[in-house]
This record gives sequence, structure tokens and C-alpha cells, in this order.
Amino acid sequence: MKAPLLGLLLLPALAVPACNAFTGAADLTTEGGGGGLPTGGPALAPADDVRITRVEIYQGLQNTLMEDGAPLSPALPTVIGRRALFRIFYEATGSVKNVTARLTLGEEVIEETVDLSGMSNESSLDSTINLTVQGEQMTASSYRVDLLQDRAETSGTNAEAAYPADMDELADLPLANPNGPLTVRLVPVQYQADGSGRLPDTSGSQLQLYEELFFNNYPVAEIEIVVDAPFIWEGGVFPGGGGWSQLLDAITNYRQASGAASNEYVYGIFMPADDFGQYCAGGCISGLANLAGDGAGGLRAGIGLGFPGGGSAQTAVHEIGHTHGRQHTPCGTFGDNDPNIPTDPAHEEAAIGVWGYDLFNDILVDSARKDFMSYCDPTWVSDYTYLALLERIQSVNMLTADVRGRGDEGAEAQAKVTYQQVSFDGDGTSRWHPPVTIRGPLRGETRRVTVLEGSGEREIDAVFVPRDHLDGGRLLYPSEIPGQELRLRHRGRALRLTR
Repeated sequence: MKAPLLGLLLLPALAVPACNAFTGAADLTTEGGGGGLPTGGPALAPADDVRITRVEIYQGLQNTLMEDGAPLSPALPTVIGRRALFRIFYEATGSVKNVTARLTLGEEVIEETVDLSGMSNESSLDSTINLTVQGEQMTASSYRVDLLQDRAETSGTNAEAAYPADMDELADLPLANPNGPLTVRLVPVQYQADGSGRLPDTSGSQLQLYEELFFNNYPVAEIEIVVDAPFIWEGGVFPGGGGWSQLLDAITNYRQASGAASNEYVYGIFMPADDFGQYCAGGCISGLANLAGDGAGGLRAGIGLGFPGGGSAQTAVHEIGHTHGRQHTPCGTFGDNDPNIPTDPAHEEAAIGVWGYDLFNDILVDSARKDFMSYCDPTWVSDYTYLALLERIQSVNMLTADVRGRGDEGAEAQAKVTYQQVSFDGDGTSRWHPPVTIRGPLRGETRRVTVLEGSGEREIDAVFVPRDHLDGGRLLYPSEIPGQELRLRHRGRALRLTR
């Protein structure tokens, strides 16, 4: 399935000089001024006995740009500044030696000399021509591909060795700007419940795991991992769920008080035992986060286990997905799943739908992998989740940059609203929190609540931010006056939350 590019900020195609676009080299000339063969300079011309059958770009996921000479509407936009792999599929008659494979991206030219035989297949990187594009080169909104040989070894008349075939043409490459990096602030929670003062793993090698997993799965040009000072926590956090919501509340309050920018994602990591096997021997929760709306900057917070190894980093990728508003995808999950997840066979049981590509290890990822918002392994990002994350990242980063760019004057022009906050668990246990002042609208699921404040009560709409794995969540309602009691219905039950 090719997901539509709805809601994304796509950049229009930019005008790119077409001089010598046939080969991308500025020092070539042509006979007859039109479709003649290049002469002078490097004597290269289209290779014989080979045709380009498909062109794909991978920035983590397969994205087909052309097939059998016809342009396709890409399922995914190309992210500006994010490194990429171009795969050129071909069919060769016999053995075609000393071919210069040339990719032209605006004024950037990337070349590799290859010997070709047989035909490409999508499951084998060795069967395709693979050209790596660094992030700083990934800025042009057009491209072309040429397979060239020394002019003395080819007739130079094979139009199928180039795409587009017309030497004066460049093919469109739809771009999307994420408008900034993904910034994850790791908060090392010093675990004091057992008297150990144990801290999570924030070694250089562990931080590298976080960076690689976030980069492979999130559609951005850059990942920023920031480690905050330790956060002391006296409460216990237990495998079955006890203590998790209390720590999430504390990290959410920490985020609100820390002055974190609205596009920063705060994630508390902790080690409640000496090793993962000891903690999770009988099964356990490994992470929890707020399912934050796009206007809920102060609620972009989560927590998770911080043991050494890839498991804790993968949990962080999943939980930060929730803080981007992503719900679960249906494989091994319980409770509510994303109702909009594709249901075609390619995405059955949360399969990622297309081939993936590991940008750090240069290997293909099977399309049967499971979306990282599911509970099944092994995981990767699906095309559906990738698009949804890009839309949210664009929106959040653009809003943050807009407020920063306008400075205090622009910020003051936005409405400032004070919200009272109360969180509750599935059993009705409640915790009231310090009020928070938010600029601009607070969007999200609304609940009609009755608030007792002062000497009277009133009905008002509150924004409800659920948690991802445990019942309950946080309610925010606009008021300058702290409430004494809040009443609402949740999952068919009447709840009375008393301060």
C-alpha cells in the first residue's frame, strides 16, 4: 500500500540547471545541440546492453521513484538533510564492464564504477547498483540516473541506460523538511527505593544505541541525545505496574518545571534491579508515556527501563512514539490500537509493509518486520508510522521555531492560559499537580468534568491525556483557582477525584 502524503509540508520542485543533465558533468559537449552523443572532456556515453528497470531511494524505508521507465508517485517524501541510499535496478545482456553509474542531485554528482550482469532483485543489495548520498548532499528536488561507458566501447544510442531518457530532463523528487532535529532528553533516575542509589546506563556505547535506533526509525536529519542531571526517586517501581504512573507523573512535572522547549522529548530511565533478568523474570512493564497531542508540549514525557543493551533503547523508541501521539499497532498488544492502521495484506499483524534499510549497518530489513509501535519482534518503522511521525515532527518543530523567531513580543501575543492538573489511575486514585501555563491552544481528547472550586461548582471541558499501557491519565482544565474536587465518567464509571 502506498500511503498518501496528506498533512505533510512538501516543498515544490526547485529549478535546477539542465546543462549537460544527460551526464551531470559540466565539461561535456554534445553533437547537434540536442540528443547527440557527448564529445570532448570525459568521453562517456550511455552504455549498451543494459537498461534501468527501477529506481528506489531508501532513507530507512523502500520508496520507489521509477519503474519500467515510468515515474511513480513516491509513497514517502524525501527528508531534506537525511542520508539516503539510491538503488538502481537493471537488466543486462551478457556482461557489461566498466560502467560508470552516475546519480545527479541538483548540482551534486555521485559516481561509482561497476560491472553488470544478469538482473536485479529487491531482496539482494548485491544485485543492484547502490549509491550512498550523505545528509548534506540531500537537498535537491530533482534527480537523474545514467549508466555510462567510454564512448569508444558503446554506440551511445541506448536511451534505456538513462532516466529520464531525455538528456535535458530531470525527474522530480518530492521533499519534506522536518524543520529541525529530534531532541530526546534522557533523565537518569537515581533509584532509591531499595537503598541502592542505582543509576541507569548512560555510557557512550549505550547512548550510541539510542542514537542509532532513533535515527533508523524517525524521519529526521539529526538526532540529539541530551543527558540531564540525575533525578532522585524514593518510590518503588514494580514489574506488574505498581509505581509506574507515579514516576511518570514526577517526570512530567519535572519536564514542565525544567523549561524544556516544546519540541524536546523528556524520557526518564531507571534500573529498579541489578539486571533486566532479575527485574523481569516473571514478565514486566518496560515503559510508560503520555499519549500527547500535538499542542501538548508540556506532556511530551515518558519513562522506561535503563538497563544496558538494545532492549532499553528500543523501549525508548516505542515510548517516545507515544509522546508523538502514536497509538499501538496490532501485534501482541492489548487495549486500544490505532484505528487507522492499514489492513491490507502487506501490513497484516503490524508488518512494516515495505522493505527497510539500516542506514548504520548497510543492510536490508525484511518487509515482514513488525512496526515498532507493536509488541512483536523484531521491529522496524512501517511506512504508515513513518509518515505520521513526519507530520507531527514538522508541526511541532515549526511551531517551536515560530515562537522562538518572534521572541518575547510574539510569545506575549499568544494567549497564555493557566491549567489545573490532576492525574488518576484505573482504580480512581488521584494526584493533583502544580498548575501549568501554556501559550497557544491545548489540543487533545476532551472530557466534560464537574469541578468544585471555592464555594461553588461548574461544568467545563478538560483535555484528557491518556497513558499508553496503564489505565488512567492526566486531566488539564483552564482555571486560575485550584480545585478541591473533580468529577467525571471514565470507561463507564463515575470517578470523584479529591485533592
